[in-house]
Amino acid sequence: MKQKSKKWVTVIVGLFIISLMVTSILSLNSDSEEKIKVNGYKFTKVNTGYMTYKDDKQIIVTNNPLELQSLEINKDILNLNNNLKIYLSVDSLLSARLKTAISGLFTSPITMAANTNEKSIEYNLPLKTCKDSTSTEGVITLVSTETNQLSFNDNCLELKGNDDYFIKVLEKLKLTSEGIL
Repeated sequence: MKQKSKKWVTVIVGLFIISLMVTSILSLNSDSEEKIKVNGYKFTKVNTGYMTYKDDKQIIVTNNPLELQSLEINKDILNLNNNLKIYLSVDSLLSARLKTAISGLFTSPITMAANTNEKSIEYNLPLKTCKDSTSTEGVITLVSTETNQLSFNDNCLELKGNDDYFIKVLEKLKLTSEGIL
């Protein structure tokens, strides 16, 4: 009689452990905090940020799409892609994250430039400012400051702030160009 009860206890303990393992796996796959829905697109949190698909194309942004959605940006900035060339004018070297955000957005060829005389000499780059933009050559100037500011006039996008702000603006433009935001 004791052997039957030991077997019964062993079976119950085994089933309990198996059920714990199964529910644990199921709860990992259904974590609602890891998925965000924006304008009908489901973003999944991944190691590098937030990922979604549009027409079988994978789109990844590093910032929360809900935060990007609330960022006010002029869609006309995307007209920079109509240029024969875009000058990316900087006052400091670009981080890898910023390079990725820029390269994933603009289709026109991008030429590096500096936005001050001193940086032009230091980095051995041409000097380009908003005054140098034309109808066929756009200028994007990035200026490191403590306050965030965006202006777009005469084929020139001027961003003031830090890398995080620059990336948010670029990712918002990316999602806008894809028709997600």
